[in-house]
Amino acid sequence: MLTYFLSIILFIILALSYSKVAKLCNILDFPNERSSHNFPIIRGGGILFFFAAILFYILSDFQHTYFILGLSIISILSFIDDLISLKAIQRLPFQFLGIYLMFYSFSLDSIPLYMLFVLAIVAVGFINIYNFMDGINGITGMYSLAVLQGFWILNEKLVQVIDKDLIILTGISLIIFGYFNFRTKAKFFAGDIGSISLAGIILFIGIKFLVVTNSPLILLLTAVYGIDAGLTILRRALKTDNIFEAHRQHLYQHLVDKARISHLKVAGGYAMVQLIINLIVLFSSSASLKNQYLIFFLLLGTLTLIYFALLFWSRKQEQPQFSYEKK
Repeated sequence: MLTYFLSIILFIILALSYSKVAKLCNILDFPNERSSHNFPIIRGGGILFFFAAILFYILSDFQHTYFILGLSIISILSFIDDLISLKAIQRLPFQFLGIYLMFYSFSLDSIPLYMLFVLAIVAVGFINIYNFMDGINGITGMYSLAVLQGFWILNEKLVQVIDKDLIILTGISLIIFGYFNFRTKAKFFAGDIGSISLAGIILFIGIKFLVVTNSPLILLLTAVYGIDAGLTILRRALKTDNIFEAHRQHLYQHLVDKARISHLKVAGGYAMVQLIINLIVLFSSSASLKNQYLIFFLLLGTLTLIYFALLFWSRKQEQPQFSYEKK
């Protein structure tokens, strides 16, 4: 318990220190036509999540070195991206390198090389999707706390597959970050380093659970983000839009921009739905593999219906734009 208390103090000091450094170095997110804010806000406050992983590494007597190396590569690259905005072709090689180092932490020797390549593509896609979903105040922090809660419950109640300190320390860093971000006028944005490093931590924990349990239900612990991102990409692809371009077509953005629901209410709603799914996963974890797959697809189908229902509803709520002509 003393360790956790001291970590809270440490993360508070780090957050305040980074705030001062970011202001001095002009590490700010300036609003543009795709932004949800109207004034410059400190970018990169999610560096706390990376420090949480480093703190875990030190306290765990240097466990999971390859995971930390891989996470360091993608996190440092993301911080550089926050500073000078790298192109995708500059980011992807390092992201793949970081992911392969993470894979080295698992017993994946029996998996064919081509399958590892496919898994690496999925993993790189996951961390980038997690980054794309970071578009309004509170969503990355609240939703990630819900995801970590799911992993923590399974780790405590079902089967212990990972040192709980990784989950708890990351959760503490999210709460401290939340003080600066879970508000109408945020003082911090997570930045690419925040969302990408957080995605890397969640990816690592998720793969550990998948390797040990072989349960499809583990994938549901990030189902809300997965449905929003996946169906949004599909919608944009069907419209022949460039799916790699920044946009404001995610469901959460429609709820904020068109239905005029506050950032924190939308973020809280995403987290709440994920918490409900976490409970379903927990109570279904003892079911047969056949029933687990049935539950998996039923939940995905239900979330898909909810997605399109809310998308249609939010469009109906959009206020018409009036134009006035001089006579």
